Amino acid sequence: MKSNKTTAILLMVLVFAVINLIFFLWVKPAECGSAEWVAYGFMAFSFLFAVFAIGTYRGKDDETYSLTTVYLPLKYFYVQTILSAAGVIGAVLIRNAGKAADKVGSTVSDAVQQVTGNDVALGQAAENAPFFVHYYTTLLVTVYVIVLLVYVVRYVVHINANQATEASLAQQHEEHSYVRDLGGMLSALLPMVGDADAKKAVNTLYETVRFSANKTSEAGQRNRQEVAAGVTRLTELISAKDWQGVIDLANQLNLKAKIQ
Repeated sequence: MKSNKTTAILLMVLVFAVINLIFFLWVKPAECGSAEWVAYGFMAFSFLFAVFAIGTYRGKDDETYSLTTVYLPLKYFYVQTILSAAGVIGAVLIRNAGKAADKVGSTVSDAVQQVTGNDVALGQAAENAPFFVHYYTTLLVTVYVIVLLVYVVRYVVHINANQATEASLAQQHEEHSYVRDLGGMLSALLPMVGDADAKKAVNTLYETVRFSANKTSEAGQRNRQEVAAGVTRLTELISAKDWQGVIDLANQLNLKAKIQ
C-alpha cells in the first residue's frame, strides 16, 4: 500500500507540474491580475488537500470507510482545477478584450483629432464594461469559497461517519470474538458432562451465548465479563463431577448472559 500511495502522490505532483507549466507559460505572471492569482491559489490549495488525503490514507485495514475521505479531496482537486482554469481563461479574455477595445478607441480618437482638430475621449473601455468585469475577482472568490465549504462540510461529515463506523466495527469484532471463544469453550465442555440435567443446563447456556445480541449497555458488558469468568469455574465443577453445582452455576450464568 505504501508503494501505491507513493505512486499516487507522484502522479499528483506530475499533474500539478504540468498545470503550473501551462499556467506560467500561457498566462505570463508579469501580466497576471488578482483574478489569475486567486484561481491559482485555490487550485494549489486543492492540490495540497488531495496530497494530504492520500498521504494519511491508512490502507486496506480500513478502506471500507476511509476510502471516501480520499475520494472527496481528489474530486475537489479535479473540480477546483477545472474552475481555476475557467477563471484564468476568463480573466485573460477580459484583459485582452479590454486592451483591444482601448486600442481601437485610441485609434479612433486619434483619427477624429486629426480630421476635426478636437480632442475626443475614447478608449476608456473599462468604464463601460459590464458589471461582472468590475467584480470578476470577487465573483471568483465567492464561487471558490462556496465550493470549498461544500467539500469541507462533506469531508467532516465523512470523517465523523468513518469514526463512528470504526467504533461500531471494533465493538462488533469484540462481541463476535466473545461469542466465538466462549461458545467454543462451552461446546468443548458438553461432552465432559456426565449428568443429563447438568448437560441440559450447560447446553442452554451454550445456546444463549451463541445467539446473544451485542452487549451494548454497561450492565451487559459487566455481565459478559462475569459469564466469561463463570465458565472457568464451571470447568472446575465439571472436572469435580459436581453436577448440582454445574446446574446451579449454568442457570445463573444463563440469566446473566441474557442481560443486554
